[in-house]
Amino acid sequence: MAVDQVGLTAYQRLCDLFPNVSVEDMVFPSRIIKSDEEVTMLTASASYSDYIVGAGRAMLKPGVTELGLLNRMIVQTVDKMIEDMGEIIYVPGGPAGALVPSGPRTAMPHALPSARVVQENESMLLSCGANVCGYRTECERTFFLGSPSKEWRKAFEVMRRAQAMGIALMQPGAVCEDVDKQVLDFIRAEGYGDYIRHRTGHGKGLEEHETPYIAIGDKTVIQPGMIFSSEPGIYIEGMSGFRHSDIIWVSKDGPVVLTQYPKDLDSMIIPV
Repeated sequence: MAVDQVGLTAYQRLCDLFPNVSVEDMVFPSRIIKSDEEVTMLTASASYSDYIVGAGRAMLKPGVTELGLLNRMIVQTVDKMIEDMGEIIYVPGGPAGALVPSGPRTAMPHALPSARVVQENESMLLSCGANVCGYRTECERTFFLGSPSKEWRKAFEVMRRAQAMGIALMQPGAVCEDVDKQVLDFIRAEGYGDYIRHRTGHGKGLEEHETPYIAIGDKTVIQPGMIFSSEPGIYIEGMSGFRHSDIIWVSKDGPVVLTQYPKDLDSMIIPV
């Protein structure tokens, strides 16, 4: 029997055994709290998310194309993972990957890679991820090829402060939607409410996006062992998008940031 048929049969058996319960309602809650072993794999994955951002930063310059840069980033990162871990098993989504929008395309939160040529005096978002033993993380940073303008610096700083606020608020006992509201209200108070396009964050684990969500409507109480992204963004059409993302493990003592790539403005500026 084909693998997909086996999976479908198992799914149908669960549906037959529990006709009044959603399979998702049984499976997803069991994945919300990560075990120590899972946190270890996510921590390793986060280190490679940092690595691929660094690889992209080292190769980023005017004249490269988004797709050309992305391909070189992936090859270098996968080679590094094989060197460090030996045999790695391909899983859907690959062991490493990224979204690499540049210039005005950074104002689209999930712009797919294109053949666009990166130019001087514009921004570029390296939205990078890695996968270790099926566990996915991400590290996203907004770079500038040349010195950013006063307007760009202001928007960047609001985004940076909002992202740090999101991390700090991911405390045991906090409610997911309350964290989202506080972060997005801060962005609105700074004058960028019209440029919000999505929630503050989401769960991470075996999928790119999984429960719980740091979003309005999710009343989940944050508990030790949960893993989230913190990624509030500002997207100004015709100008630039601004987003950092980190992976946060909620310990009993509070949030622990697993991705460690620098995110201050000076580190984001690439001289040209």
